[in-house]
Amino acid sequence: MSRDPVEGRNIMQPSLSKGGKTLVIWRPSLKTYNTITMVDASYTNNRLQIGDEEIEFEHRIADVLVAKETIVVLLRVRRDSQEELDRNIIAFDRDGAQRWRIEAPSDGYDGMSYITIQYEDSQLSARNLNSYEYDVDIHTGEVTQTEKYDK
Repeated sequence: MSRDPVEGRNIMQPSLSKGGKTLVIWRPSLKTYNTITMVDASYTNNRLQIGDEEIEFEHRIADVLVAKETIVVLLRVRRDSQEELDRNIIAFDRDGAQRWRIEAPSDGYDGMSYITIQYEDSQLSARNLNSYEYDVDIHTGEVTQTEKYDK
């Protein structure tokens, strides 16, 4: 263990657990501990590596995050693509199998890519070019709530 320089509290160092690496992080600004189960995932350009499984996409990867046991990928889809621009978030399990592809935004906003993804307080959310933030069901990719945000 080491000491947090700001709070003077103990910080646990990475340790191993049966499912992979477990990392406990002290977040002084929130005064909480977060436990993150590490999934062996990385990406470069349009290739995602999950363990031994490599997945290649037509488009570049803009962001990847791990939410629970799900790896969520945000693709930067080009306008000239044959793929649906508004379904550019795909989720995989820790074995590399695709779990879901996000629903298109509500009526009137189709054709606009999602531009960010975030996982906070056990909630996955995505922002779109239409100034809306969408809550996304981490298990199904279903868009469950919509809220306008300020740019």
